[in-house]
Amino acid sequence: MPRKVYPEGTIRTSTQGAKFIKVNGKWEYLKVPKDQWKPQPKQVSDEKIEEMRRLFQEGKSYTYISKILKCNKSTIVKYCKDLRVEYPPVKIPENMKETSYSGYYITKEGNAYREPGKMDRNGQYGEINEYGLIYLKPGYKGNPKYPEHLYECVNISIKDDDGKFVKQISKTIHQLVAETFVPNPEGHIEIDHKDRNPKNNHYTNLVWCTHGDNMKNKEFETYKITDMVSGETWEGRNLMEWARNYHHLVEPRMKKNTKNKGWNYIGKQLSVCRHKGQTFHKFKVEY
Repeated sequence: MPRKVYPEGTIRTSTQGAKFIKVNGKWEYLKVPKDQWKPQPKQVSDEKIEEMRRLFQEGKSYTYISKILKCNKSTIVKYCKDLRVEYPPVKIPENMKETSYSGYYITKEGNAYREPGKMDRNGQYGEINEYGLIYLKPGYKGNPKYPEHLYECVNISIKDDDGKFVKQISKTIHQLVAETFVPNPEGHIEIDHKDRNPKNNHYTNLVWCTHGDNMKNKEFETYKITDMVSGETWEGRNLMEWARNYHHLVEPRMKKNTKNKGWNYIGKQLSVCRHKGQTFHKFKVEY
């Protein structure tokens, strides 16, 4: 059956109501003049809009609201844009600087802060202070069995250039203070507390050092090592010295790829196990 040929200027209407006109053998969309536009029916109910605004004010994310109410982000922005909160400008005092992580600040005394984000509209994650920042309450790193050896730490959210969340990392307070206020001309990678108090994170109490210097300053920490196989025990004040004298007892229990790393490696692992309350190849290490 031959295909029907429509003459030039023919107007056809689709099932959706759109009109097309034939021009030079092609169908072109026929725009409706603005004065003839018909108002579109409301696609979002008043109840849905009210719920959307309530969730937005509670600080819920666009993703969460979209999933609950089955709507897209542009709809949320349309009905909630008047609810956006303008945060006060950030005012940095003399004892505070921004860290190498954008939006995160640290003081010389070791108090960490961050700039407010879109989830801080209702103060659920902290109140905005007089500096326009939110205080970060630190957590602790280390073995809770030894609270005197715990380090204060905070979580930092890493974002890309577009402000999109990438990952979250944990940084100790003394790392942030040292990286921001303490010079490191020799490029050391470890930080020592001068008074041996891990919770005193004032910048004057921190110094960059080598791992060896850091271990020397920890010689005051006593140790007790128990061989869980033979039952023999050792007590002393220098864990690295024990590793240098008794590494031959540990090496036979180590794997092939680590047994040749030497007594220095064994001493470091014993120190880590003492800190975390773990054992190292059946050697139990305690303070």
